[in-house]
Amino acid sequence: MWRSITTDDVAGIPTKQRVKMHNKETEIEIDAQISIISTYDNKIIIEVRDASSSIKFLEMELTNEQFVNAALNRHARTPVARAVVNGLDRVGKIMRWQNFEFEIGESTSVEDIRNIALISVPEGWEPDLCFSEYGSIYMRGGVKYARTIIRKWV
Repeated sequence: MWRSITTDDVAGIPTKQRVKMHNKETEIEIDAQISIISTYDNKIIIEVRDASSSIKFLEMELTNEQFVNAALNRHARTPVARAVVNGLDRVGKIMRWQNFEFEIGESTSVEDIRNIALISVPEGWEPDLCFSEYGSIYMRGGVKYARTIIRKWV
């Protein structure tokens, strides 16, 4: 699976990945995963995920007719009902994660705790903002803390 990006996007790409220059664009070979899901409302959803970064960067929704035309009738460039692309800046990178604990003071609302998490994480890291699991908010030494996972892509 190849993805075209501009040469400005190449900085920081792990050296284990093969990089080719072609017509002023860079192609990067990635470990991709695909899911093809048939829904109960007669639609086909195709998801493409970069295994290294754990990013689902493409989701397409096709009608049954579009899917049959593309897959079985070998029609090239079949239009899709809906396509969403995201996380392209993370494709080809490796996701790193670690536990992160931070003091929350007397805050009790989840919204306040999320805001504290966003300003407390080290630069370049992104916190998971779900604090509903058992043990994600706790007391230690009379001080209230929250625990989450932080991630960055390198």
